[in-house]
Amino acid sequence: MNKTTMIQLFGMIVLCIFVNAVIAEVDSKPVIQVIHPSTEPIPSTLNVDINFFNPSGTKIRPETLKVYYGWFNIDVTEQIMQYAVVNQFGISAKHIELPPGRHRFTLEINDTGKQLFSKEIHVHIIEKPNAKPALPIKINASRHIAGLDRR
Repeated sequence: MNKTTMIQLFGMIVLCIFVNAVIAEVDSKPVIQVIHPSTEPIPSTLNVDINFFNPSGTKIRPETLKVYYGWFNIDVTEQIMQYAVVNQFGISAKHIELPPGRHRFTLEINDTGKQLFSKEIHVHIIEKPNAKPALPIKINASRHIAGLDRR
């Protein structure tokens, strides 16, 4: 084996070690996996099931959970904690009521290695099929019934 071949072989070994280190780093990032709610439009009552998974082996610290609402990131952690069960494996809450519309939540949590990880959750709430119509529809209907709607 000549010197050039040995240098090429050494370069390939270093490259393999680097690629494996990068893959290990990517695979060891903590994950927040949303089981429920789905991204599809759903009625106003929903269940929340979110799993935490950390391939690096460090434990999730549930006391570090922060939940923010909307584009202005309003901290709603205390309100959420009244209805949810949170542990190192995830979050669970049943029969949560949200008004119709689109809602954005951001979850942040740390592990014992002080890694912060976060996930944005988008929820689209639709009105219940048997819900009464919204106020503007009632006004239009009453105007039409009263004969005030001139076409």
